Parts: sequence; structure tokens; C-alpha cells
Amino acid sequence: MENHAKADLEVIKNANQAMLDYFNDAFIEDLENIQDLKTQAFEIDIKLDELYKTKDIYALKSGSKKSVFSPIPMEAEETGKSKVIDDQINDLNDVKDLLNAKIINLESSLNILKKRLNVLNEAQDAIHSLGLKYGESGSELSDDDFMFVSDEKNDSKSEHGYNILMLDAFDDTYISTIIQRNIKEGIESTNHKLEVLSYLLGTDISRAKLTLKDIQYNSKKILDSVSDIEDKLSTQFDSSKPLLIQLEDYIAAKRDANPDCVIESNLEYTDYEIALHPVFSINLFRLLEIFFDNIFKHADADKVKFDLSLSQNVIEVLISDDGIGIDSDYLTKAPWYSNLHKAHETIYLLNGDLNISKGEEGGTIVKFRFPIQK
Repeated sequence: MENHAKADLEVIKNANQAMLDYFNDAFIEDLENIQDLKTQAFEIDIKLDELYKTKDIYALKSGSKKSVFSPIPMEAEETGKSKVIDDQINDLNDVKDLLNAKIINLESSLNILKKRLNVLNEAQDAIHSLGLKYGESGSELSDDDFMFVSDEKNDSKSEHGYNILMLDAFDDTYISTIIQRNIKEGIESTNHKLEVLSYLLGTDISRAKLTLKDIQYNSKKILDSVSDIEDKLSTQFDSSKPLLIQLEDYIAAKRDANPDCVIESNLEYTDYEIALHPVFSINLFRLLEIFFDNIFKHADADKVKFDLSLSQNVIEVLISDDGIGIDSDYLTKAPWYSNLHKAHETIYLLNGDLNISKGEEGGTIVKFRFPIQK
């Protein structure tokens, strides 16, 4: 009888996992389709912006060609070009409306899939609980037979793989969006203003000076966006320096950038000249950036304590602050693409441990460690 129950439970588990895999794939496919449609809509916005600007240039030229001495109307050709542009604008707006309708439908489908995935994950938890009961009653089922994302100790590698791929995709999309909206759009706008400036230099010096200031402002915004991307991609890693020097420089930079917050640091090491494989150094700084960024943006802390211990075999880090603290269910409340989720997945890949909790007297305590190799 017990063997029959175990076999039935195995069938249920496999069926539920198959449905989870199916809906997970459908969910990811819908996400990718939505992103593709949004990219197309964004490209249409850029084309519309170019057309509107071109139309404005024609309007400027039309105004400049008016002459009481000429018996020939000069605006007919410009009016015809303007009509062509209007037709193109109308066509692009129709396509954009169609894309937006598709996006709305896909987002609705995504919400339905999300609800189904929640139900299946709840069923997975129930199967897990049932499996534990069988384990307690002496059956051959063990905890290793059931692995779930909701239970950190029993996370399956495939689910972590999905999470990591999704986080990477989000990072790529985020950077692509900054490039498209801030940098590409800024360059397009600057090019348009340069065309206008070329025209105004011969007709209206006062307006030309104002346009030149706009160009300078646009250039600064583009440089700021490039700096943002550089900061996001930067790992603070310099192989020409010992790791401890890099850490000291990193903390010094944080102190300079956040003068209102006191940062105490304590670095312990067994070998000052220890050289690590770059994967450990790079990801160490990525993790530090996540936690310090979270403190300075959300914790409202006046004091931060940073302790790091580095030996031949392991890196151990403790970061505590006196800020507002963190909820125990922070991973549930934070969006799936949050830096805290990314930190958990990074630690998992490094085969390490991570614990984030609220301090007894308030604030947040972050502890993580992972094994290292030279």
C-alpha cells in the first residue's frame, strides 16, 4: 500500500513539474514577445520624432521663402512635402496603436500565466509537505526528491538557471533602453538642433545662441547617461592592484560620495598579496555594490560598519547599518529583477551563503561568504 502511495505521489509530482515547465516556458516567451513589441513601438516613436522635426524644418524654410517681390508662390512644394510627412506620421501612428493593442493583450495573458504558476507552485509545496510525511513514516522518499524555489535549501538548479537568465535578460534590456532613449535619442535631438543652428546662424543670431545652449545641455545629458552605463557595467576590478588595496580604494570612494554617512571598515587577511581568480574579485565587488547601493538609497542610515575577512580558502563579509531595517519577506515584496534577487543568485552560483536580517536594535545586517581559489 505504501509503495502504491509513493508511486502515485511520484506521478503527481512529475505531472505538476511538467505543467510548471510548460507555463514557465510560455511565461518567458510572452515576456520576450512583449519586449520585442515595446522595442518596435520605441523605434516608431523615434521615427515619429524625426518626422515631426523634419516637418518643423520645412515650416522654417517655408517661412523664409516668402517674398513680396516674387510673383511665384514658393510654398507649394513645401506643402506637398509636408503632406507626405503627415501621411507617414498617420501610418506610423496606426502601426503604433496596433502594437500597443498587442502589448495589452500579451500583458493580460502574462497575468493569467502568473496566476497559474502561483497555483502550481502552491501545489508543489503541498507535494513537498506530503513527501516529508512519507519520509517520517519510513518510506523511501526523502527531501532530495522534492526541490522548490520557495524553499532556499531545496532550490532546484533549473529554477536558479531560469532566474539567472531572466536577470541577465533584464540587465541587457535595461542598458539597451538607456542607450536607445537617452543616448540615441539625445544624439538625434542634437543633430536636429545642429541643422536648425546652421540655418539660424545666417538669419537670427539670438536664437542661434539659445539653440547652441540647448546643444550643450543635450551633450551633458548624453555624457551623464554614458556615465550611468559605465557605472552599471563597472566591477571596480583592477588586476594590477592587490585586492586589499582595491577594497580600501572602494571604501574611500564610498566615503567621498556619501559624506553624511560614517563608514567604518575592518579588513582582515592572512596574505596581503593574495591573488584571486578574477571571477571571485569581480563578483565580490558586484555584491558590495548591491548592498552599499541599497543602504545609501533606501536605508536612511547614518552609520555603516563593513567587516571583511579574507583567507586562502574563503571570503567572509559582514555589513551592518543603523537605518530603517528590512522586512523578513523582502524577497517577496521586491520585484523579481531587484538587486537583492541578483545577490542571492550570485551567491548561489559561487556556492556560498547569504543572510539578510533586521538587527535587534534596528538597521540591517548582511552576512555572506563564499569559497575562493587562487
